[in-house]
Parts: sequence; structure tokens; C-alpha cells
Amino acid sequence: MSTPWSSALDTQLELIRWWRSDEGATYATVIGATDEERAEVRQGVADKAAVSGQFQRGAKLATDLAELLDHSATYWVSEEMGRFLFHAHEDIPIRHLALEDLPLPGGFVYFDSPLVFEVEGGSVAIGALMWHRYDKDRSCDLVAYHRDATRNPPLGFQTSVIWDEGEPPGGSLTRLLQTFWILSSQRIAQAEVRQADRPTRRRAQRANFAIPEDGIRVVTLRRLEEHRQADDGPHGMVDWSHRWIVSGHWRNQWYPSDEEHRPKWIEPYPKGPDDKPLVLKDRVYRFSR
Repeated sequence: MSTPWSSALDTQLELIRWWRSDEGATYATVIGATDEERAEVRQGVADKAAVSGQFQRGAKLATDLAELLDHSATYWVSEEMGRFLFHAHEDIPIRHLALEDLPLPGGFVYFDSPLVFEVEGGSVAIGALMWHRYDKDRSCDLVAYHRDATRNPPLGFQTSVIWDEGEPPGGSLTRLLQTFWILSSQRIAQAEVRQADRPTRRRAQRANFAIPEDGIRVVTLRRLEEHRQADDGPHGMVDWSHRWIVSGHWRNQWYPSDEEHRPKWIEPYPKGPDDKPLVLKDRVYRFSR
């Protein structure tokens, strides 16, 4: 029986295969070249040595991206949890990168429903994020893929960013991934380990992909208890028509051991009956690196 989270591992396997193909290496040559190098190739003025060097760099970039995917834990994020991450990422308090915040050295996060950002002239649907930690350089490499149903795999390279430890998030990509790291470890998220279905496991074995024993990390929005007040309707009950997001806020938290108040960020959380739809205010975000 097919499981929805198996799509995350299937897509990860297809991306590895594609980056290791001649097509992937050629594409990596394009995205890895400078604007000046691309112009020289288009104008036919680049010498053979320069073109050869570009292809060598492109092949290495494609190999590196495949290797990073091959050593990344697989995450599947439900449609509802993805909407919540999208809702929360813009307002996340600025936190400089600390490598100890990363749940694992590397991860591939597949969104069951893509997150749509506004860009100049249109929009981009982010379908997956990947990160890899570099302890030697004290940095983190972040890669974003956009959803493209015309491709196989159905993801296309969007952008990559090197995020140095101690630096603040520089744009939508880093804020979104940092929001995922933080919220997926808190009560707002329910993270469970699930196994891929048998056909996916067989495809992984044929591709010599070592499926982690702990399987796919499935991240969903936790169903919290309904908040009720004694004077809300008959018998203290309210017939809510939907669930909604209670906005995050700062709390001036008292720490007895230090005998002082320090601000503490209280994360946004859903409120309302479990069986009602989640309704969020319409928000449009511009994608930036």
C-alpha cells in the first residue's frame, strides 16, 4: 500500500539519480558558471579550455549535490504543517545561526504541498529544502528546490546559500528552514518515524541508497486540546466552526535560578476543535535568498 510520506524518499532518490546523470552535470555547469562565463559561451568567444573548466566544475557541483542528498535524513512535512511553517516564518525572532540548533548534520525536507512565494514577475512554489552542516568551516549549506510537475523528478534547483555560524538569517530560505528546525522540536509539531512502502524501499535498494533504519521523519501539526471557557455558551462549550492560529508573542519569563526576567518567545499555536478545518489569514511573502 502506498503511503504519502514515501513520496519524500522517492523524490530524494530521483534527485540523486538526476544529479549523477549527464543531464544533471550539464545543468550544474549552467548554474555554477558566472554571468561573464555564460555570456562568453552564448557569444561563442569562450576558448575550449574555459569551457572545459566550466564543465569540470559543473560535474563536481552535480556530484557534490548528489552526495549531500545521499547523506541527508528524509523528512516529509504534511500540507497543514507546511502551511503553519509558512505562516510563522516571517515573524520568527532573529536568531543567529548556531550549529547546535540543527537537528541532524544533513536533511532533505519535502513539502507535501509546496509553499508559494511571490517573486518578481510571478511566483515560485518551494517543494523541498536541504541543508548540510560543515563543522570545519562552521557553516551550513542550504539548497531550495521548486516544484515543477513537468520534470522528473518534479523538483528543479532554485537557489543555494552558505549560512555562516553567528550570522542572522538573510532571507526567506534561511528563515523558513530555521522555523522548521525550531518548531519541529517543539510541541506544536508531531514528529514520527515511519517506514517507506515496499516499492519505494525496493527502488532505494536498486539505487544502492542506504535507507536509515529509523526511516522517514514525518512532521505533522499536533492536535492540541481545545481551549474552553466556563462562560462560553451552554455547559461552557463553544460551537467553533474552524481552527485558527493564536499568534506568537514574547513573554517576560522569570528564571528563578538566575533571579531575573528574560524575554522568551512563545510560539504560535493552533486553537479550536480537532475536527474543524484550519483557517489562516491570507499572507503573501516575497521570496528572497
